[in-house]
Amino acid sequence: MTIQQRALLIVDSDPLLEKALSADPRFSTQSVIFVNSPRKSVSLLVDKGSIYGAIFVNPLISSPGIFEWIRTARKARPLTPLFLIEEKTAESAFEKLQLERLGVRGVIEKPCSLEKLWAAAKLFPLEPVSETAKGPVDIFADAVSEEFRAVEIEECFTEVPQLFDVYVRRESGEFVDILRAGERFSPKLLRAHARRGVKKLYIRNDTVERSLGFCRTLSMTLPYAHGLSAALQQRSELNSWESVTDRLKETREVSAEDVETAREFTGRASEFVTTLDCRSNLAMRKLFDFVSSTDQAVATTIVSAKLAPNLGLENEASVQILGVASLLHNIGLYRLPEKLWDEDETKMTENEKALYQTHPELGANILRKVEGIHPTVIQAVAQHHERKGGRGFPGKVLTVGLSPIGEAVGISNEFVKLICRKNINPEINIEQELDKNVFPLFSLPIVRAFKAAFWGGA
Repeated sequence: MTIQQRALLIVDSDPLLEKALSADPRFSTQSVIFVNSPRKSVSLLVDKGSIYGAIFVNPLISSPGIFEWIRTARKARPLTPLFLIEEKTAESAFEKLQLERLGVRGVIEKPCSLEKLWAAAKLFPLEPVSETAKGPVDIFADAVSEEFRAVEIEECFTEVPQLFDVYVRRESGEFVDILRAGERFSPKLLRAHARRGVKKLYIRNDTVERSLGFCRTLSMTLPYAHGLSAALQQRSELNSWESVTDRLKETREVSAEDVETAREFTGRASEFVTTLDCRSNLAMRKLFDFVSSTDQAVATTIVSAKLAPNLGLENEASVQILGVASLLHNIGLYRLPEKLWDEDETKMTENEKALYQTHPELGANILRKVEGIHPTVIQAVAQHHERKGGRGFPGKVLTVGLSPIGEAVGISNEFVKLICRKNINPEINIEQELDKNVFPLFSLPIVRAFKAAFWGGA
């Protein structure tokens, strides 16, 4: 057998981390795989053709959230060492005991180097084994057992202590343990088994399921689980709301239940933003981090919730109208081809642009069929791309006819897009971009309210 090479899999949306790691000469697609999309990383986890020496993940990921992601990682890669990557100044996402029960082998603090990640993985060198090497257990490499699951032997070439008892399977079919949970493999032992033709090792299904069960329990008890950081609890709650928008994208319909869920989320979003004094650089960084790492509809709802009090929306009903309109503003877009969903008109053909610009009215038509939807929500969705002086689209409304709620959704969404652009290009100056390209498109009361909400003044 020829032993496969192993890569480090890193899952984080932080462009500064990717830039720092990629500066290392050893950084390549073969030795390090950096993924800024958690959803894409799930595909890599379940790809049986890939072998990873260690996996590193930011606990504040979204779509899927960290609990669902860890469950997938533990099911697909039960013996591959798993680590968290966190900001050095941040409150740790989990307590030590929770990390152990989740199967996380440690926490790596940023800023971190590639050297530090390789050191944490504690991999020992692989040695190619002759194809003629064949032992009596080789015929069971792809065998299926109800009690045991197979793991590629290459994933065990690490000195990180193993989570589970590890077994080999003899020619008789008997499973024999070769390592106890908490112990480390020695290079000599693994190479000896590889030379005998062993391709896979085995662990008991019930022990893996117990580990997955704790992860499930922890996620279901939020926000009451003890020991989780505030940031992780907030991130996990946002993930639950992202699942709503994911379903809307999939079904491309809105139900009365979806509207009620949107109302509930509006209340939670309002509670979240009350903790943000945006005159503080730390608070703004916190807001930017959440916005750039979450679904655009959820992010727009959070921003509009911060804007609401400065618009004079004090009562619950008015705040809910703005929140529901924000969360559902792009429902019409989901009826269009997926390649238009990023809303980058510079990449569209003229025909695609014309089609894209139909989505506000398309969304309004979808909402008109929903029982209990407020007419102001429908109007705001129809007008969220209208701009002062007849600019914007569909371009049917002049400034005097613009819906204040529609403008609030529009400016909130423009702010979200700017934050996401800055996440890709840190050189972008948010305030300058707003002054030059965003504020001139909105009415003076909306601009004043926005400045008061996020910069403390007009």
